[in-house]
Amino acid sequence: MNKRFFKNKKRKGFTLIEMVGVLAVVAILGSFVAPKVFEVIEGSKSTRFALEIGTYSKAVANWYKDIGSLQSLNGSGVLAATDTSFQAELIANAVGTTGLWAFWNGPYINSVANLSLGTALTIETNTGASGTAAAVKTDTTSWDLDDDDKNDMASKQVVALKLTGVTDAQASAIDNIIDKGLTAARFERSGKVKYDADNDNLYIYLASL
Repeated sequence: MNKRFFKNKKRKGFTLIEMVGVLAVVAILGSFVAPKVFEVIEGSKSTRFALEIGTYSKAVANWYKDIGSLQSLNGSGVLAATDTSFQAELIANAVGTTGLWAFWNGPYINSVANLSLGTALTIETNTGASGTAAAVKTDTTSWDLDDDDKNDMASKQVVALKLTGVTDAQASAIDNIIDKGLTAARFERSGKVKYDADNDNLYIYLASL
């Protein structure tokens, strides 16, 4: 038999060095592709949540139409200016007819539990911060909506979202969607989106009156 035949037959398949080379190429390509996939996923979460904000805004608008105020109600149907869990009144199913509850026509939202972003969400209604000092990034009472580095909420009732467990990248994505074009240096405390990077809290303005 021809020895050349056996020699060629033995060359079928990859050598160890060739396999290592292929794996190295795959690993290098993966290092480029994986971050991009992650960015797309994170970006879609932010985009989805930005769309969901409209649901909360509509709920607050419908509340105002029925109750005539942006304040929440206590158990007796009396207006309460400060409520850091306003969503309870927006979701409530059995509230009776005492006081202003007689005009309640909800639920205005079904839940705040099924989040596409962050770990927990609350809807707050508060008296706006007094004065015109620059808005701070850690509350729902001071907002600089027109990007002039001054608080716009004096003598107003303010409703806003507080979202916990938000990363810097997610906050930046939401800010770019909602507050695009505002002063970049003040993105954490200017416009309708504020971000407290120290505690991973995102605040989003909904309404004021």
